[in-house]
Amino acid sequence: MIGREMNDRGTAAGVNAIVVLSAALMAGVEAKILPGVDVDFSVAGSASRYDPDMANHERYCAGRDRQARLEQALVLTGEFV
Repeated sequence: MIGREMNDRGTAAGVNAIVVLSAALMAGVEAKILPGVDVDFSVAGSASRYDPDMANHERYCAGRDRQARLEQALVLTGEFV
């Protein structure tokens, strides 16, 4: 939904889907099918630790830049709308 205009039909459909999903989640919590927000989600006992790999990050950023340039080139030629 990011980047769409408020009068776009897709935005309204997305908002409706979010409302329906939220209602379903709340009903699941009320019916004790899903845990509520008062459940302890502590991960203190976890043995794994995420260590970011900056080389991967740099490759990702380069790929995103390349993708943005390709999309822009297609928009300018009218092939990507």
